[in-house]
Amino acid sequence: PQNNAHKAWSAVCSLKERGILEHEDASCIAAFLKENGVRFHNNKASYIVKNRAAFFPNTKEIVDAFLNSAGIVQARSKLAQALAGFGLKEVSHFLRNIGRGDSICILDRHILRQLASYKVIEKVPKTLTKELYLCIEKAMIQVAHNENIPVDALDMLFWYKENNEIFR
Repeated sequence: PQNNAHKAWSAVCSLKERGILEHEDASCIAAFLKENGVRFHNNKASYIVKNRAAFFPNTKEIVDAFLNSAGIVQARSKLAQALAGFGLKEVSHFLRNIGRGDSICILDRHILRQLASYKVIEKVPKTLTKELYLCIEKAMIQVAHNENIPVDALDMLFWYKENNEIFR
């Protein structure tokens, strides 16, 4: 979060290629992130180490347990509580990337600007509490339903309208 998507993705790929992601301590990860232009590198490195300790090496089994224990909205909420540094938006990205988030929204600033421009929301909120996220998500899902378009396709369309590209 709070980084250019391309820079962040490049940094993650480099971390993984070099084995830093799975084996190094927070200070090494933070230094690498800083060198690669990632904002809040110390916090993010700390989150990586905490989440690695909690989820690695049985990540798939642990995530599947969350997903199989509840509906997607409740599972997302539980994952957001369990993952250090992750909120609803970040967990929604994760779930979408593993093929499990087609019915939930990724409410980033790009999507929120589009929702405001189409008068779905009055304005882009300065902060997004869990309650407000869920309220805006419900409105966006209703728009998708009214327009007969899958919600994941709608937020991809909104992302494209803001960025003139499709990325991850």
